[in-house]
Amino acid sequence: MTPGQRALALYLAAGAAYVTLGVFFPRLLLSWVEGAGFLLLAVWLLPALIGLRR
Repeated sequence: MTPGQRALALYLAAGAAYVTLGVFFPRLLLSWVEGAGFLLLAVWLLPALIGLRR
């Protein structure tokens, strides 16, 4: 998988997870600040932590 494809996959997975959380827990994701925080966590922080464990 190329780095561009990996980044796209991360963003798509983060978007799908955000929409799923919004459907089941609408009060959880009401502001853009929480959305930006979720995106930061899902696309940058979690892969970095996983990379450190390897």
